[in-house]
Amino acid sequence: MFYLLSEEQDNSLSEVFMELAGESRYAILLMLEEQKQRSVQLAKELNLTIQETHRNTVRLADAGLIKKDSDGFFSLTPYGRIMVSQLGSFGFLNKYKEYFGEHFPSDLPSKFLQRIGNLSNCELIHGNFAIVDKWLSLAEDAKEYLRIMTAQIPPQFFKLWVSKAKKGLQIFLMHGENTIAPKGFKKELDSSVIRNLISEGIYKRKMVKKIQTMMVMNEKRGILFFPDSKGESDMYYAFISDDPDFHEWCVDYFDYIWNKAGTYEVSKIREI
Repeated sequence: MFYLLSEEQDNSLSEVFMELAGESRYAILLMLEEQKQRSVQLAKELNLTIQETHRNTVRLADAGLIKKDSDGFFSLTPYGRIMVSQLGSFGFLNKYKEYFGEHFPSDLPSKFLQRIGNLSNCELIHGNFAIVDKWLSLAEDAKEYLRIMTAQIPPQFFKLWVSKAKKGLQIFLMHGENTIAPKGFKKELDSSVIRNLISEGIYKRKMVKKIQTMMVMNEKRGILFFPDSKGESDMYYAFISDDPDFHEWCVDYFDYIWNKAGTYEVSKIREI
């Protein structure tokens, strides 16, 4: 079933975006998301005059985003709270607009794109050496598990996660048929050590057709890579965070792909 916006509804939506576009009004909404405030508090925190604060709160109230109680406190309306909860995605994309000008997560289902604001509290790092160093640090810090979904296999990282698995760390590994490894390395992927870890249930691995979005995470921290605009994996840039919302998004996406993945076939790994 399709729903068409009437002209009145369309204009109303445009007006709401106009209110959200004002820097001061946006800041007011974020403050009220934390707790209710009086005009004088808003003005002081945002370095606004009382007149400017009044003008902005009137506009937000007219848009149905905030309300004022009998004690003079402003707070978000239920509608306003829902709207503010969606602003994280816009903020995240805007903060990294140069990055997203060259990268597009085309493999993400819409339900994960809609939650992309959960990734907001992160750091964008770049450089292959810096990123592999973060992988090693993340593996060293792992106490419960490592979840790995990559299209490349850095040998030093592989050796570290195998070493951790020998000590009982749970490994969940996903590679794609597009995954590459150094020359002569495939024998390491099917060694007796790996087979023993698999038989013990410590080392689990699956394979998908193609890895585009990549990630490495332990129980607290995650590193996330989106593909470039051509849909190819890019290991030069990565988002890293130990924020719970960031981590939950990564876990959910990993589990989504894991449940769809098939049998791991070492023969499909390409050596270069």
